[in-house]
This record gives sequence, C-alpha cells and structure tokens, in this order.
Amino acid sequence: MSAYEKHVNGTVSELLAEAFFVSKGYIVSKPINDFNEYDLIIDCEDGLKRVQVKTVYWDNAKMRNVISCVTSHIRSNNQRYNKKYNAKSFDILCAVHKDTKTF
Repeated sequence: MSAYEKHVNGTVSELLAEAFFVSKGYIVSKPINDFNEYDLIIDCEDGLKRVQVKTVYWDNAKMRNVISCVTSHIRSNNQRYNKKYNAKSFDILCAVHKDTKTF
C-alpha cells in the first residue's frame, strides 16, 4: 500500500470516528496541524479528551487484524520519522476497521 493510500485510509477512519462521536452527542474538535499525538478532541462531561484514531487492517502474513502503534511523518528531507506513543500521548484510542467500518 502506498503512502498516499495509507493517508487516505487514515482520513476516512478519522471522519468515521468524528461521525461516531457526534452521533453519541459529543462536541468534536480537530487540532489545526497534523503533528500531534492525537487526532481529535471530544468534550465529555469530565472534560476534554484527546482521541487517537487508528485504522485496523488485515495482515496476511500474521493472519490477524493489526494496528500500527506509532505516529509517522515525512520530513522535508523525505525521510520517514516514526515516534512511539506513550501513556501521556492521548486519552482514548479509537480503532476503526478499514473494511467493515466498525469500531
């Protein structure tokens, strides 16, 4: 899968997650830039929560569904930069299945 296809899949997952949270009555906001360790902010009764959205996909080699637990960015020198998440990176992990569009 190309980098472009991965980006499109991620965008679709984020939009599905936004629709899900809005349908549950939450106010949803998005950070202005893409260099955060979270994708959405939802306004809950107990405050704002940072949500990381990940696309679940089938891995034929592993014969199971997987998600990538790193954030990747392409820098100006065209080098990919991967950063692992930690306990403070986000408050909620929302996994969206690529094929079934389920959570």
